[in-house]
Amino acid sequence: MRIGTDGEGRVITYDESTNQFAIADITTTLEKVIAYDRGGQVKWDSPELQKWAYDAEVARQSQVQQEQFAQSQSQQEAAAMRAEEARLRSLMVQGYDSNTSVKLAGALNGVATFIIVAFIFVGVSNGLMLGVLSVKQFSLGILLFPVLFGLFGWFLGWLSVLLLRVIAQGLLTVTQIEANTRRN
Repeated sequence: MRIGTDGEGRVITYDESTNQFAIADITTTLEKVIAYDRGGQVKWDSPELQKWAYDAEVARQSQVQQEQFAQSQSQQEAAAMRAEEARLRSLMVQGYDSNTSVKLAGALNGVATFIIVAFIFVGVSNGLMLGVLSVKQFSLGILLFPVLFGLFGWFLGWLSVLLLRVIAQGLLTVTQIEANTRRN
């Protein structure tokens, strides 16, 4: 299909079966035809053909931009995946040392003991304050309340550290299993 001529009078055609443009039977691109037109070097056979060519160029540019965006997105996703993989690798244990697990289990048990003592102290302190305040109405309050509140603090502390002790025991168990199954 003939669409016009260039500044030298050569015929510009478009082959619908191959979607290719040609100037004097030399294959060219729509971008070049548009560039020639912007330079005032194309005489269109009709204004409709000119509009059609510009619309086709806009559609082509939009498609190129979408492809570039999709490629950029996939590159960003790939980079994010590589970064996450590197982060996970850095978190992996590089060398297993059973002493580390034993030390951690010991530290957890130490923290558990401290928590229980702290809860008992808070319970006894609160019980003592309540006992001092109630000594006029209840004479045994100064002795009874600290003991009751201390027991209650011990119970709450014991509940609080139960999970820590289970974790510590799990670490020791895994360490022992590993020691029993390690091949020398």
